[in-house]
Amino acid sequence: MSGVTGHVVVGTPAYLSPEAHNRERANPTFDLWSLSVTFYEVLTGRRPFEAASQDELSAAIRAGRWTPVEKHLPSCPASLASFFSSALASDSGLRPKSTQQLARRLSALAASS
Repeated sequence: MSGVTGHVVVGTPAYLSPEAHNRERANPTFDLWSLSVTFYEVLTGRRPFEAASQDELSAAIRAGRWTPVEKHLPSCPASLASFFSSALASDSGLRPKSTQQLARRLSALAASS
């Protein structure tokens, strides 16, 4: 990428982390966010963040305004709701920091079912 200075965030807006929407420098946790959005979508058939426009979508992601998983899956266990509350938190400090940490959280979730 000769001639490119700085950094550029590339991706599908619905799967970009709040930090990506804030145009922060990319790091591996961006992908963990996207994976969590994908998990949510696989389980519910819907995206956690929905909006009428790209600007509204970006604002919803940055503010952490997402549809709780139990709205789509009323009988879901509390542990599943808790997993998504942390995995999709707007505060990056509450989210998994590594693939190992995400795997541990998923294993604990599977064990609690």
